Amino acid sequence: MTPTEASKKKTQGIMHYNLYSDREQLSSKPKFKIGDKVRISNYKRKVFDKGYTPNWTEEVFKVDGGVQYTNPVTYKLN
Repeated sequence: MTPTEASKKKTQGIMHYNLYSDREQLSSKPKFKIGDKVRISNYKRKVFDKGYTPNWTEEVFKVDGGVQYTNPVTYKLN
């Protein structure tokens, strides 16, 4: 689309979709609420790590607010 075509009123909706469609997907709902208890995933570095080791931390954290609407959604834990 040329710049002159983009400035026409007929194509304003198409231009807005082309420019900002990916930003609308980033604002997803948070999965956890403030006060929920969560565990953090342990990252296994090697493909052939021991299978009997836990994939989650033993420590339980509490979501302490501070929800940031990024991709992925990030939380402040306590």
